Amino acid sequence: MGTLDRDGFLPLRGRQIRGTMLGYRSPAALSEKLLNRADVREALRGHDFGTLFKLARQWDGTSFVKIADACEIKPERVGRLARGEGSVATFEKIVTIADGLRIPGHMIGLAPRPWETAQSSERHLTSTSNTPEDPVAEPTEGADLRRRDFLTGGISAVTAPGLGLDEIRHITAAMEDARRYLDGDVIEYFGKRIDWCLTRDGKHGPRETLPSVLGLIGAVENSIGNTKQKFRDGLLSIGARSAEFAGWLYRDSRNHGIADYWRDRAIEWARESDNGAMQGYVLLKKSQAAWDDRDPVKMLELAQAAQQDTWELPAHVRAEAAQQEARAHAMLGTDIGHVERKLDESRELLGNARRFETGQPAAQLGGHYGTELLSMQTAICYCEAGRPQRAIAIYKEKLTAGAFSRRDHGYFLSLMGGTLALAGEPDEAARTGLDALGIAAETSSVRTAHELGRLSDRLSPWKHRPLVRELRDALAG
Repeated sequence: MGTLDRDGFLPLRGRQIRGTMLGYRSPAALSEKLLNRADVREALRGHDFGTLFKLARQWDGTSFVKIADACEIKPERVGRLARGEGSVATFEKIVTIADGLRIPGHMIGLAPRPWETAQSSERHLTSTSNTPEDPVAEPTEGADLRRRDFLTGGISAVTAPGLGLDEIRHITAAMEDARRYLDGDVIEYFGKRIDWCLTRDGKHGPRETLPSVLGLIGAVENSIGNTKQKFRDGLLSIGARSAEFAGWLYRDSRNHGIADYWRDRAIEWARESDNGAMQGYVLLKKSQAAWDDRDPVKMLELAQAAQQDTWELPAHVRAEAAQQEARAHAMLGTDIGHVERKLDESRELLGNARRFETGQPAAQLGGHYGTELLSMQTAICYCEAGRPQRAIAIYKEKLTAGAFSRRDHGYFLSLMGGTLALAGEPDEAARTGLDALGIAAETSSVRTAHELGRLSDRLSPWKHRPLVRELRDALAG
């Protein structure tokens, strides 16, 4: 097998994989029919390889010996995994399994694999590029261009909304010969694609958005080694933004290991391009991920690290970091006066950002952050500080569907439900939770569902009340 690079990826384009050229079909390659099974897709999303191996033998007739050989695992280890004993945790082994069994990258949390064929790529284009939100012309004369583009991992750029045939040709040529054709226009197209993905994520969640983001990362990986120096930093910045966004999508899916991997990858690319602001921004994102696990010490350390002058963060990002510090202090029982002073600092910074940073390039970092989001975070701070009634007042005034994306509205409803439960209002808490649950299902937000599990626990003293029982039954089902 080819040597993995330092990030756990197999060598790309024209290199050998498992002693063969790209396009070789592994004897243990999983069939398309198997990969389309709902239980197989669920196992892949959760990196439950034991279940995958068991289903591959049951429905594809692939023996554990073949799986072991393809994945470089001992046969007895494959058998133990299939019986539910142990798990696969390292990124390198996940890559080996994906390539050995020919599992498309987007199904398992990786960028597109180098062996993914033109045929499967064109099928993906047909299924993804003609939706109302992603209208792209499909001229016949562009078919060869799209095929080559998919082979080099550039699917996201080709399917960007609003691109004409000349622009598609430009981007495709850049994927084929980055040194000659990749320029500022291509980097600008990639940036627009990230913006489009951000909007799509708020409406549809990670399941619909992740393949496009991983496609962007694949395009960067395939091009960065051959890009002219004057465009290299711009392309690395696209890679860092895409990797940070992938980390967010996996966070929303509650897949912490892969989320951490992509956030670290974002920092590596940001360092390579000397992008201090992105490095500080990812530290903030790591602090927010620690909130999901209610780890206030880690939240505080990372939020304070993100506020160091070294990073030269734009004011609106520093505002969010100051709020994050306030939340950690509230969770640690710090005096409410100190918590409120940090919140005041956040509001002042955000006001400065609104006056001075509109339209500045740095504003693309955390460009979603504004007064509405700060109001929700302020409510969270008051709840954590033991003042649920004050938090409820903010939620009732500021939490409206029009102020947030569909997914974020559901998430904040779940937190509002938890606050209502703490305030001793079980029926209203359960009613709010049911509303949040419907949105969580619609947007595939596992993070919201996890918060609803916390709400259910808080409602245990009132478990016999009809609305509470309805919510708990819905969560159990």
